[in-house]
Amino acid sequence: MKDNKVFLSLIGLMFVSIIGVYVWTSNISKETSDKLADILATVNTHVQQAEIHANKKEYVSDKVFQIATDNIKEDLSEIKTDLKSLLAKGK
Repeated sequence: MKDNKVFLSLIGLMFVSIIGVYVWTSNISKETSDKLADILATVNTHVQQAEIHANKKEYVSDKVFQIATDNIKEDLSEIKTDLKSLLAKGK
């Protein structure tokens, strides 16, 4: 009879432990979901609002960038030609 009480007590303890682990796991899952939602909201805000990171007035327009790139290409082409001619004279 005493063995049955111990056995039933152990079964009850294990049942309560399983419920405790389930509750603990669900709480961790909820906290993780909430924190992940906060992180995603922050990232989304930063993606949608570029002015958080830089002033839009500092950006260069596409036309100005293209002109500067073309000028650099021309300069590099001239430097390449000059370098080739200097190397040819040196031989």
